[in-house]
Amino acid sequence: MPWILTHIILVIGFLLGFFGLATLMTRSRQRQGIGIWIFWMLVVPYVAVPLYLFLGDRKYRKIIREKGGVVFGETEQACSPHVHPLDALFRNLGLPAASRGNALECIQDGVKVYETFMKQIEEARESIFIETFVFKFDATGRAIFDALVRKAQAGVTVCLMIDGLGSMHVKERDLKPLVDAGGQAVIFLPVMRLPFHGNTNTRDHRKIAIFDRTRVIAGGSNLADEYMGPTANPDRWQDFNFLLEGPAVRHYLAIFQSDWEFAGKCRLESADAPPDPCVQDADLLTQVVPSGPDIPSDSLYYGVINIAYMSQRRFWLATP
Repeated sequence: MPWILTHIILVIGFLLGFFGLATLMTRSRQRQGIGIWIFWMLVVPYVAVPLYLFLGDRKYRKIIREKGGVVFGETEQACSPHVHPLDALFRNLGLPAASRGNALECIQDGVKVYETFMKQIEEARESIFIETFVFKFDATGRAIFDALVRKAQAGVTVCLMIDGLGSMHVKERDLKPLVDAGGQAVIFLPVMRLPFHGNTNTRDHRKIAIFDRTRVIAGGSNLADEYMGPTANPDRWQDFNFLLEGPAVRHYLAIFQSDWEFAGKCRLESADAPPDPCVQDADLLTQVVPSGPDIPSDSLYYGVINIAYMSQRRFWLATP
């Protein structure tokens, strides 16, 4: 009798391993990590195969097909394809061209980014579009949320999108005051949606806040006390953020619109890009490079590797 049980276990393990390898080879188009998955599927298929089916591929194809690609419009200040070899690389990967006429301010601490965030909310006259991974109703999150409610009551178009995993403690009822004030709120892929269909890695880690379609705050800070706040906190995460103005903002608009329409299943009419006003006395050359499980190519990875090889004197790299 024991040998029959052993035989059954071996057969199940073989079938699991075969199924896992077949799924891996048909799903995954990135070479990074395939060898590790193959090794564990051969050694412990009982663990590795269910884990892979739960976590999914780093670039989950079904989500990409459902979501569709980000449609980037050309800016009036788009540079020629010969401005830099990287620009040609990114264009070939379907990304927008680099643009001139931008201004960028680096924001290097949590107090400054909070002050800038609140200032931009207060000065917004037309629209506010925000997406973030982590949103908490602590002191910082509450202050930002209340400011958004006030702007919605004043007639400003307010759209808030939070990730279903990073903000899993926030419920739809918590966002109701914003909706009642005339704003809109969307939870990106709630965690209970299709938990075993391999989309666990498809989370919205983007931190983007767009004001009046002309200014954007982006970087590494989520909307919670441990990332930003009105007073200094030595235990706070040290994230890099920036305030960008100029033609490149329209590319952030396209990214937000794509995410919003996928998560909310509705058209975001107010995100249509305005004309490309250059910032006076600013001529910063800016390249917007989105990345994530919804972007088919590893464009950011390829760009960083290429510019590292091309650098002759100096190579600066800042990450949130």
